[in-house]
Amino acid sequence: YEGVDGLKEVYEDTLTSHEDLRSLALVDEAEQTLEKYFPKYYQRRAGKNIGIRAIFPNSPGARHLKKKDYMERRESLIIPTNDFDLKPEINVYDDKVMIASWSEKLGVIIQSQEIANALKQLFELAWAEAKRLDATMQKNSPE
Repeated sequence: YEGVDGLKEVYEDTLTSHEDLRSLALVDEAEQTLEKYFPKYYQRRAGKNIGIRAIFPNSPGARHLKKKDYMERRESLIIPTNDFDLKPEINVYDDKVMIASWSEKLGVIIQSQEIANALKQLFELAWAEAKRLDATMQKNSPE
C-alpha cells in the first residue's frame, strides 16, 4: 500500500481486529503524516471496543496521547528515544502484522498466523521491558 491513502488503508484494516492491538508506534511521525485522520480513527477504534497496548518512543505527541489512554481504550508505555528509535511502526492483531513506514509512505499487511504469533510473543517480551523503562522515566520526570 503506497502513499498517504495506502497508509490509511492499512490502518483501516486494524479496525477489523477481533482482539486488542499490539503496537510499536511513532506518534509524532504518524500524526504529522495523517494529521486529520488519527483523532477520528482513535474514536472509531475505541467505539468498536478494540483496545490497544502501545509502546511509544518518548515525544511530545506520545506524552499527549498517553494522557488520553483511558478515553481511547489504550494502555501506552513510553520508552527513551535515545535508546530505541522504533521505525517503522508495527501493529500485530489477529493473524496479521501491519507495518507502516511513515518516511517512505508505505504500508504492508502480512496475513500469517505463524508470523503474527511470533511477533505477539516478541511484543510481550518488549512490553515487559518497556514497563520497566516507562516506570523509570516517570520516576525521573520533572512533572
